This record gives sequence, C-alpha cells and structure tokens, in this order.
Amino acid sequence: MFKKSKRFASAALAGVMTLSLCQSVMAEEKPISIQVNGVYAENLTTAPYIKDNSVHISSADAKTLFGAELSSDTDVALREVAEKEGYTIGWDAENKAVVAVDKAKLLEDIGEFTIMDKYMDYSRKFSEDNYMLEGTFNITYNDKSTAGSTAELGKITGTISGVSSDNKVDMSTVMSLNLSEKLLSEMTESDKNLIKSLQNINIQYKADLNEGKIYLNSPEIQKILGVSENAWACLDLQQLFNSVSTTTSFNFTDLLNVSIEGSYKDTNKMLLDMMSFNTVNDYEIAKNTLSMFSDNTFTKNGNVYTSKSTIGDATTGVSESILTLTVDENGNVIAYDMTSTTNVENALNMTFKISADKDNNMPTTFNFEIPGLVSMNMDMNLKYTTTDKAATGIPDSNAQIINLTELILSNMTTYDTATEVNVTEVTVTPAA
Repeated sequence: MFKKSKRFASAALAGVMTLSLCQSVMAEEKPISIQVNGVYAENLTTAPYIKDNSVHISSADAKTLFGAELSSDTDVALREVAEKEGYTIGWDAENKAVVAVDKAKLLEDIGEFTIMDKYMDYSRKFSEDNYMLEGTFNITYNDKSTAGSTAELGKITGTISGVSSDNKVDMSTVMSLNLSEKLLSEMTESDKNLIKSLQNINIQYKADLNEGKIYLNSPEIQKILGVSENAWACLDLQQLFNSVSTTTSFNFTDLLNVSIEGSYKDTNKMLLDMMSFNTVNDYEIAKNTLSMFSDNTFTKNGNVYTSKSTIGDATTGVSESILTLTVDENGNVIAYDMTSTTNVENALNMTFKISADKDNNMPTTFNFEIPGLVSMNMDMNLKYTTTDKAATGIPDSNAQIINLTELILSNMTTYDTATEVNVTEVTVTPAA
C-alpha cells in the first residue's frame, strides 16, 4: 500500500525542490507586434494579422525584417518565411507578439569564450583520468517562522567516497538523519517509525555518462518502497529530458560529446539550439545567460581572471555570478572559485559557492532561505587524488534494474492506491 511513508520516501528519493512564481495580468486587446532579435519592429507597411492560425505580414516587411527575397507582392505567412531564413519563431500569446530569433547571430554577437575554454581543459581531466574522491557533508534545516530566532529542525551528515574515470563514476554515500525533538513531537507514530528506518542510509550510485544513465541502490529507501533491496534504480537522462520537454529535440550523448571534445562556444551553441523563445523576455534572458562567461565579461589581474555578471532587477529579483580562474605561467587553469547569489525581496535568498585549489580540494556551500519560514544550509568538502583504479559506471551483469523515473512518478501519483512495482531483470554489459 502506498501510504504516507511511501510518499515521503518517494519525495526524499526525488531530491528536488522546485520554486515557481506565476503571475497573470488582465489586459485589453492589443495589436500584433513583432520582436526580432530582442527589438520590436516599427514602421511596418502593413499591420500584422492572423489568417489560417498564422500571423501574416507584407512581402516588403518580410524582406526588411528577415531579408527574404520574394517574387510576389502578396502577404505571406511570417513563420514560413522567417524559418526559411534561419530564424526561430515563437508566439507570446499574452502580449500578442511574434518572437523571432536568429540564434546564430545571437551567439556571434555575444563574442568568444577562449577564457572558458581554459576552464574546460581543466575540468576534463576529472572525467577522463582516474581519480579517487573522498569527502564529508553536512546539511541543516532551520525553522525561521519566529521573528528574531532560528530553531534547528534537522540535520543530515555523511561521507562520500568513490572513483571516477572516463566519464564513469562508482560512488557510495553513508548518511545519518537527525530531527529535532520539536519536529518529532508533531509527528504521528507511523511517521516517527519511518524516520527511524531512515536514520542511517546507505546509497551506492554508479553513472555512465557516455550512455547517459545513472544507477542508484539504497536498501533502506527501497525497503520502504516495496522494491527489492538488491535492485538498482536506473535514471535514463535522455528519457528524463524527453518526459519534461515537449518543444525541443535533444540528445544527451551529443551534448556530452560536445562538452568533452568541443569548445565552450560549441556547448553554448547546442544549449541555444535547445532553447525555445515564447515570451518577449526570452531573448534578453538567453543573451544575458550565454554572455555570463564570454571573454568580454572577464578582467585580468596578474594570473587571475574574474568575471562578474548580474541579471534581473529589484522588482523581479537579482542573480549575480562571480567566477575567478587562477592560471599558471602557461595559462592553464589550476584553481577556480565561483559564487552565485539570487535574491528576491521578501521571497527568496540563495547563495551557492564552489571552489577548487591547486591540490584538488573542493569545498562547496549552499544556503537557501525563504524569509520568515525556513532555511537550509549545506557544506561539503571533497578531495580528488589520482588513482590506478577505474570506475565501471554500471551494476553487475546479473543485477535487477528498475526505471527510477517511473518508480517516482508511480509513487507520487498513486498515493494510497495499492500497486506493484514492476521489476524487470536485464543483462548489463560489464565495462571493458
């Protein structure tokens, strides 16, 4: 039976918190507008209009806006003409605006990314070479609903160890969960028993990014879910992306290959190709996001490059990212530090910081707060050292494999409905 305990375990297994802010505005009827590469078209010869569920414009305007050479003076369907000229077309229904973007021009206008190419060369070694990884982490949850005070709700502590090589990972995590007496006192006996069963959790995870698959095994969590404790839950990254995206075609392996073998600009190009433009704000968002680490944003002081980028405003919220890259005498990156902050007044404060020194010590901190409600603080310290060991990235060939995405969705949507988890035996080819 999928009762509270299984819903709780599914949420814990998912491990994802999503915050969304939605606004709807009532507006009077608007004329159709056209935005091309972030700029609204003006002085059109003919007002755009909708015919056969498509926006039409004059042939003269099609030539002015998109460079289309047409043999007829009749009005034309904007999307058909613009897409032939290489533009991506979207429709902002709320603002009655056509959004046209020349993605190639957008990326070219942003400039080069030669400094970030240095960072990519640095980061590739951690996926391509053999490294032993060891570290610890602490996560604390706090109640901030009482003005002027902070009460600890719970804490998770643990260790991480494993091996990474050739875009493959074999890792294990051991963690302990401790909740405050105040929080426990507000729980039912069944929930208390659930927490007790999850007080000490062991998780093994393997990943083969060449195949786009992550495998997880946690006897404690799987027991609660009614799944064999020896089975491995598989997260297919391609399948996961396909399940949440209905507008773009994306191949995870292609993106990985580009990130491994291509330049930073190549990676940005592929990410840009995945983007849709369906609001009048999307062009500026894409431009600001892709520009964050272009050569134009960096300044150099001695052997340190620094990039600082800010997106948003006091009304919608402000996000700031600061990246520093330290290079040696040959211009190779040997250390980095990145801090990202997001602040939405009276709604959200978030800070993420990750760094690495020349000895491959990598501390990470993450602080998240909803003012007047709750906060979460995490710190993690990892160290990479070279090793002769190699990761396999896959479970043993006789392991039972279940689909993690389907398992989570099944538990989160069936609630108290009795059901069985379908566990299928598959043969996994061992790594060479």
